[in-house]
Amino acid sequence: MSHSHLDKIEPLSIDCVVFGFEAESHDLKILLIKRAIEPNFGSWALPGGFILFSEGIDEASNRSLNEMTGIEYLYLKQLRAFGEVNRYPDKRVITLSYYALVKPGNYTLTPGEDASAAEWFLLSESPSLPFDHQEILDEAISTLRREVRNRPIGFELLPEKFTLLQLQKL
Repeated sequence: MSHSHLDKIEPLSIDCVVFGFEAESHDLKILLIKRAIEPNFGSWALPGGFILFSEGIDEASNRSLNEMTGIEYLYLKQLRAFGEVNRYPDKRVITLSYYALVKPGNYTLTPGEDASAAEWFLLSESPSLPFDHQEILDEAISTLRREVRNRPIGFELLPEKFTLLQLQKL
């Protein structure tokens, strides 16, 4: 779905950190898109986009993730705002970051018009990211580690019968 440039609130954007955990292999992955627009055309980045005048920020997070990757109706939790002055070239942009933890096999990826590809990368092998996306990813990793220790998140990612080792790996 294409939106007019006038519909966008240019200084406010969304960036989504979607972790994928595969219980069988114990791999933690990150969902990235290959940018089909400038700036940083051709680089791998976190999926996201500008917020529209007509939507709330939670709605914007799901819309932009869907437009970039084809993933719909994901429960995304707000991470925090990132607003360093030079985080985006040629304009002042503040981003609201969101994160989620899913089973990659449950989703079919379909890159949108601003992305030439959408792929899962092993977290340990993710490419270098543009803007401040590495900082956003690092913050999401720290938050995920705290959440897994303090809350019963993650059980939806394990098979129905799981071993203690699988739980410890998660």
